Formats: sequence, structure tokens, C-alpha cells
Amino acid sequence: MEEVVEGDQNFTSLVMLLAFFNKATRDKTLRVIIKIWLPTQTSLFVGDMKKLWNGLFYCVWHTNKVPVQSKIINRLASLLLHLNLLFTFQYFSVFLVTMHCEWVEIDALRLDKFYLLIRRFVHQFFALLKKHSWDLELCCRLVQVLEQRVFFTNDKFHGNGNGVSYQIASVFLKELRHFFPFGRKLSMSCSSHSFFQ
Repeated sequence: MEEVVEGDQNFTSLVMLLAFFNKATRDKTLRVIIKIWLPTQTSLFVGDMKKLWNGLFYCVWHTNKVPVQSKIINRLASLLLHLNLLFTFQYFSVFLVTMHCEWVEIDALRLDKFYLLIRRFVHQFFALLKKHSWDLELCCRLVQVLEQRVFFTNDKFHGNGNGVSYQIASVFLKELRHFFPFGRKLSMSCSSHSFFQ
């Protein structure tokens, strides 16, 4: 299957296999994408990244057992720490776009796994910032992705994807808390931060 990643037609075929009904096929395809293909990428056309995330979305969608869901979700989110940094922005950004687009299609039985997916991505978002010593430029760029793709988006899916915005807002500080030094309170001087005013 390693040779499948070469060429547009083969890329499309590979992505389609992520949403295949057969678990063994999905697992093998996901392994190829995560271990072989994605780590070698430095950029991808936006349309191709959307195709990829569409496939990844349905890969999670079809995963039924909680331990398997958690494993796949953790693998997808942890890629934020292991991809080329510029590619990471695109990967994270299109993840958010995909969640907005697909949110209304998620039924009540599948909501929990997508809540977990969002939570893990927010956690790895902070892990990435910590890995780069909270570099100010990187922080600004990643927060800008959240602003543009979640909180202040004006795309046609925004009304549909309010659940995504609410979920990110609900876990944001909870996940950030894990990255504060032990004993330090989360209740910073809010008045000194413009986003609280």
C-alpha cells in the first residue's frame, strides 16, 4: 500500500479507503497515512488537505469501540507535534474547517467521540506551543487559526458548526491548565488581557 500515496488518483483512492466500511482496510490505510505519508509532507493543496480530513473524519465516524476510538483520536491529534511546522498549521486549520462543515451530520450516538477529538486537538495545540517554548510568533499564528476558523469565521458553515465553537471554548481553559507550572492558579489577572475586556 506504500506505493498508493504517489500521484493524485492514488491519493484520492487512499483517502477513500479511510472511510471504507472494513476496519482492517481503514486501519492499514490510516497506518500508511500517519507513519509514511504525512511525516514526509511539507505542504498540500488546500483541496487535497480537505479531502484528507474528510477521509479522516469518516475514519473516526466508523470507529465503534471506545478504546479504538481513543487510540485513533490520540494518533491524529498527536501529529500536531510531529509534522513539519508549516504543514501543522494547515493540518490544524483544515481539521477545524472539517469539524464546522460536518458537525450537523453527527448524530447523538457519535457526538462523544467527536467531543473527544476536539478536546485532544486542543490539548495537543497547547503541547505544540510548550514544545516551542511558548514562542510568541507561534502562539499568535495558532491563535489566529482559532480566530479565523472557529470563533470569528464567516463561512457558510458557521451557523451549522456552533457546536464546534462551544466545545473548543468549553475545553480551552481546562486543557490549558495542564500546561501551567504546578501550583500556579489559572485565574490570571484577567483585566490585563484585552480578550477579556
